[in-house]
Amino acid sequence: MIIDNKLAENKLLILYILSFYKKAVSSVEISDIAIANDILSYFTLLKYLKELERDKYVVFSDSSGNLYINISTLGIEVLNFFIKRLDANKTSNIKNYIEKKIDYGNSQSI
Repeated sequence: MIIDNKLAENKLLILYILSFYKKAVSSVEISDIAIANDILSYFTLLKYLKELERDKYVVFSDSSGNLYINISTLGIEVLNFFIKRLDANKTSNIKNYIEKKIDYGNSQSI
């Protein structure tokens, strides 16, 4: 059961990262955030993103050969339902990282 909880937490953290943006986030940007905050390895992140896409929590788009990811309406609903279960230290670290490193002037707040 611990593995399932960790899997769910990691997927929710991905949704949390994506929730900061109104525009699509490149796969490079999201992997930078996930790796810098010791959330996931690159390959695990890609695997989870594919699973989130399959479950319709995120939407992929391709522009000039670059992969971009948006959180879907369903993803926002799921995140809002479970956000209080996320580790406050992890979400705070992610938020601080995004504020310092990435221009998210077009962000959403949750």
